[in-house]
Amino acid sequence: MSHRYDDLTDYVLEKIHAGECDIAFHELENNVSQGDADSLALLGGFYIYGIGVDTDIQQGINMLEKSVQMECGDACYELWKIYSGEDQIVRTDYDIAINYLRKGMELGNSKCYGDMGCCYLNGEYVVKNPKLGYDYSKNAAEDGVPCGIINCAICNDDGIGTVRNAYEASQWYRKYLEMEPDNDFAMVRLAICLADPYEMFGISISDDMLREALFYCEQAMLKDNPEAYLIYGWFYEMGKIVPQNYDEAYKYIKKSAELGNDFAKEHLKSYFKDIFGRYYVR
Repeated sequence: MSHRYDDLTDYVLEKIHAGECDIAFHELENNVSQGDADSLALLGGFYIYGIGVDTDIQQGINMLEKSVQMECGDACYELWKIYSGEDQIVRTDYDIAINYLRKGMELGNSKCYGDMGCCYLNGEYVVKNPKLGYDYSKNAAEDGVPCGIINCAICNDDGIGTVRNAYEASQWYRKYLEMEPDNDFAMVRLAICLADPYEMFGISISDDMLREALFYCEQAMLKDNPEAYLIYGWFYEMGKIVPQNYDEAYKYIKKSAELGNDFAKEHLKSYFKDIFGRYYVR
């Protein structure tokens, strides 16, 4: 899929933020006069949100609809967001919204594939279908759409709509973290895929994988992620690439429990102190 619409959007936003809204508007108008569908869709946004012109939602929608007729998939995506109620601009109409999403997919728009993947995975506006949800998410992920990437990771991680595959999930989590480097959910899920602390995957784990998992736990702990503390404690409990140390393990697992992790709360019950005041597990 061409990313021209996104590039043009970035350019227009730069002009608006620089106080050059009129310049952006007239450049788009000039592009539209030459038959450019992307510019027409963006110009519609000026009227919908009243950017440098009087707000005229219907005119903006009409421009987006004309852009769709000119086979602009991104216009379909904008209309999907409008009619699904994202900005509460018009009366929500899920039938119209989902039809624009389907039309965008027909035009090969990866953002439409990504959101449709979410719909099928969650059973929102359509009958739940994990297989379709995964397939559409993967289509979007391969074109760099964030929601498609994280959904591909989760699907491979949990075996939703596809065979569970920790290695594949790890690749998608890494890619997502390139785009969202502060996302502690993805950090922890990646660490789980790499270290398999819950023994869900039955995979061969190298020291490099364990070191990477430990790193992402440390990063997620900086954000007080409860499960990150639990897994970090597991490293010390099991002696995985760190010296086995039940006192250290207890400290981190206790922190996880204090942050609300139910598994950690239960696991603490297996910790006891010996006559020297050192923790052990039974």
